[in-house]
Amino acid sequence: MVLRIPDPGTARGFVTQHTPFWFHVFYHRWVMKRPLAGKPGYAPYPTYYHPVISRRGLEDYARRQHLRCQGLFSDDFVVDGRGLAGVAFRTAARVLSLLSGGRLTSRYNDLVYLLVKSDTGEAPAAGNS
Repeated sequence: MVLRIPDPGTARGFVTQHTPFWFHVFYHRWVMKRPLAGKPGYAPYPTYYHPVISRRGLEDYARRQHLRCQGLFSDDFVVDGRGLAGVAFRTAARVLSLLSGGRLTSRYNDLVYLLVKSDTGEAPAAGNS
């Protein structure tokens, strides 16, 4: 199973959690120049964070489901915008990371898990990176 999930431990995840959805739509429409943003079938999509959507939460969930983490990768495949808007967004993410004392990273955005069914029925702790 391959899962790509937002990581709430990133600067982007923090901003996503603490700003309303209309702000995300505004950003995509007016800054990223995507006129259909937020309409059915077009990003951004509402984002919901649940305790399982975290590195520790997903590792615990996988263990309970007898899954083994074959690989864990950071994913920075996100376009922040072109020109000045993109520079401003990336700079803001770095500043937020610094203000958090490094608790929030700006180095990547999402986590990609490669989970496989455990052979023994017991899943070792996930955490390969």
